[in-house]
Amino acid sequence: MAIEVREATSREMERNKNLVGKLSKILGFDENLDKVNIKRMRRMYDLSFAFLPREKGVLYKKSNFGGVTCQITLSKVCKDNHILMYIHGGGFVAGSAASTKGYTSMLAAFSGRQVIAPEYRRAPDNPFPAGVNDCFEVYKAILEKYPESRVALLGDSAGGNLALVTALKAIDEGIKKPVCVITHSPVVDFSGNVERTGRTIQDAIVKIGCEKPMYDMYVGGADTKNPYVSPILGNYKEFPPVYITCDYNETLNRDAHALYQKVTNAGVAATLVEVKNAYHAFGALAMSTPEMREICRETIDLIEKCLHNATL
Repeated sequence: MAIEVREATSREMERNKNLVGKLSKILGFDENLDKVNIKRMRRMYDLSFAFLPREKGVLYKKSNFGGVTCQITLSKVCKDNHILMYIHGGGFVAGSAASTKGYTSMLAAFSGRQVIAPEYRRAPDNPFPAGVNDCFEVYKAILEKYPESRVALLGDSAGGNLALVTALKAIDEGIKKPVCVITHSPVVDFSGNVERTGRTIQDAIVKIGCEKPMYDMYVGGADTKNPYVSPILGNYKEFPPVYITCDYNETLNRDAHALYQKVTNAGVAATLVEVKNAYHAFGALAMSTPEMREICRETIDLIEKCLHNATL
């Protein structure tokens, strides 16, 4: 496995980029993040996601895992009982599982399995470790309800952080770890360990100035060197295979590279795909583009391989 650099060339991606640029002016992931009306921002964020296309042949329902409400997306004909757990992004303050049915419909349709997405608590009303605890409780509850099943973890942006942390916690607590972790444009550091400046950044969604207010709202008084806050500082010796995507010029490109180096240095099989002319978290937010569909199929291929090779 290695680092792959690709280029987005489709008209669909160009249209998506233009739309994302317009929406970003409303969503407010910049230096003024702590000054926006969070309730309004969440409504706009969810409304934007609600119009994303959905795959046919999937069903939706809600359920409770570990005391946390979850959005369930499943293929009408599930091939087996293995699970995909997807953790949505939104800068730790916005986003919802219910609004990401476009991406979960792809995962369910392409994999033939159910996708469980937690409605974890968000900052600033519920800062760290609320979201971490919710995601881990859901993960444990999945293992308890489906003891013979294997789980693949996926997440984008803030959800990428939480997916990594959930896997780290599973290893730390000695329970069954996920078979693989897929992260799209993950936030991996709040400690200053990752240098995000000194390079060309063209990011319509996550502005470089949003790091400070996001830190204040999500991390609060927690230790930034805690690997459950900054997973780049975690121990990846026993980590499962990792698949990472990012945009070539996005703010969190360096996070993706730092994660790739961290896990490969620990001997973990990993792939990093960075795409020019895309945008932040396109791997989960660009359903109508051939570039994203290619990523999704590669994701499912990795999951299939890891499920086949996993040992209970």
